[in-house]
Amino acid sequence: MSQLLVIDIETAPDTAWLDREDVHQAWFDSLRPPASVTTAPVLRTEPPGNWKDPKKIAQWHADQQAAHERACRDHEGKVEDWYAEQARERRAKAALSPMDGRIRAIGWSLVTEHEPEVVHVAAGEDEVAVLRQFFAWLNHVDIRCRVGGWNIRRFDLPFINAKCAQHELSSVPWWPSPTDRRLVVDGTDYLTGHRLAEWLMRFGLDPKTGDGADAPEMSLDELRKYCANDVRVERDLLCALARGVPEILR
Repeated sequence: MSQLLVIDIETAPDTAWLDREDVHQAWFDSLRPPASVTTAPVLRTEPPGNWKDPKKIAQWHADQQAAHERACRDHEGKVEDWYAEQARERRAKAALSPMDGRIRAIGWSLVTEHEPEVVHVAAGEDEVAVLRQFFAWLNHVDIRCRVGGWNIRRFDLPFINAKCAQHELSSVPWWPSPTDRRLVVDGTDYLTGHRLAEWLMRFGLDPKTGDGADAPEMSLDELRKYCANDVRVERDLLCALARGVPEILR
């Protein structure tokens, strides 16, 4: 059996980044509201052509002006609400993006014939320290292996790679690109349509112990335990899946 390094990361919003005025302004300037939001109300200026009574026409103009002013106020509120909703949505999704998020924990387990059970976790509020601890371990054991996990091709690996580049950190010489089919084993390449928790249930494996959406609010001790369990269940799922797809542990 070849060596497979199962990894899992837990992330949180990078509030220090998100709270910077220049960052917010650059993001704000990049937004393009849809026409349904930006189209301003139009003031009607032509009364019905068959009207002759000056008082009736004057009242019509006054009514139109009042209606237009109300519509303009509503329009301004609509635009403000749209921008506010975009800001709330950005904050809500910040932990999912290397741009707006940060890594709080990395968990990993090296699956071999001799070491099938050990799980390591690097966790902390210093993202650079977490990354350094992870790659220091890889350098120390001096191995070259494939990297596996759940949705790592679209999330964990791109996140780690972006953060290493951002902080000018070296990974290891063999660290794979997410698109590398030879070195990356992603459970979602084989099991689709359902969440990890559901596939674990279907395979009769131990469950997840929480939800990654709660990771930003977990204490570091809670986070370590949660991340370690995620690594364990992902490792167990890949090993179970390898019974039908031997290439996973080839």
